[in-house]
Amino acid sequence: MKALLIIAHGSRREQANNEIQQLTEYLEENDQSDFAWVRHSFLEMGHPNIPGSINELIQNGAREIVVLPYFLAAGAHVAKDIPEIIANLQQENPDVLLSIMPHIGSTNGMKRLLLMQIQQASFRKP
Repeated sequence: MKALLIIAHGSRREQANNEIQQLTEYLEENDQSDFAWVRHSFLEMGHPNIPGSINELIQNGAREIVVLPYFLAAGAHVAKDIPEIIANLQQENPDVLLSIMPHIGSTNGMKRLLLMQIQQASFRKP
């Protein structure tokens, strides 16, 4: 079975972390892909953490986990920290396939979304 794990930075503000949880719940309810589960985790300052989420998915039967870094830019977390954590978890769980998608800021969908937002802002009346 296949799972999607969204990894966000995490925040001291509980409301910010709740937004990620709500996004995950929305995606799981509306996703029409072949993911059996859609879950979230936080790199820092939030719960659940990445190893906890991955271990829970594995215990529930996931044999393939696709990681989606919910970051706008390829800073140190995207370029180094997340790949290292995932590589370590892959070594600990060789019977499970772990893969990392490009971070959301690099996708064409994000670029189109920004263009739409800019266009909407330009049509607003003062």
